Amino acid sequence: ALGIYPFEQKPDFDIDAELEFIEKNRDKIVAIGECGVDFKHPNPEQKAVFEKQISLAEKLKKPLIIHSRQAEEDVVNLLESSNAKVLLHCFSGKLSLVKKGMDLGFYFSIPTNIVRSEHFKKMVELIEINQLFAETDSPFLSPFKDQQNQPAFVIESYKEIAKIKGFELDEVRNNLYLNFMRLF
Repeated sequence: ALGIYPFEQKPDFDIDAELEFIEKNRDKIVAIGECGVDFKHPNPEQKAVFEKQISLAEKLKKPLIIHSRQAEEDVVNLLESSNAKVLLHCFSGKLSLVKKGMDLGFYFSIPTNIVRSEHFKKMVELIEINQLFAETDSPFLSPFKDQQNQPAFVIESYKEIAKIKGFELDEVRNNLYLNFMRLF
């Protein structure tokens, strides 16, 4: 995936050149992202850059991988009128926004800290298995207190999803693989 991360735009950063690069390499990518809005690191250009990436995703028929820290409502509202496929990475928005995203057909990735997070557990209860992914967000959001996260810990997300959904671990793996095939 290629995209412009929300808070990495420096004064000499040529957004249009980056978008042209993404478009030129469209056959080498499966998605545009991680892109979105991050209010923890405010930048007045974030929404405009995000909107350009939404348009590019629609044009290229590529899904978007979305970052939405402290900007969940704004991001969902910006995506609402889009026809692009959407994966909301590590979504921390209110459950009403999760429901809205589900109704819009968005996918949600669940990080490994689900083992310690009531929010992510509630999300998994609410979201249909055919709209879920698992992720690590490594090196952050470890399932284990005082331990740095690592990609191998993604199995903890799978285990917790299985427990919450009442599925066997292989059922979760197979369903999430099918989600991957549908989205990408």
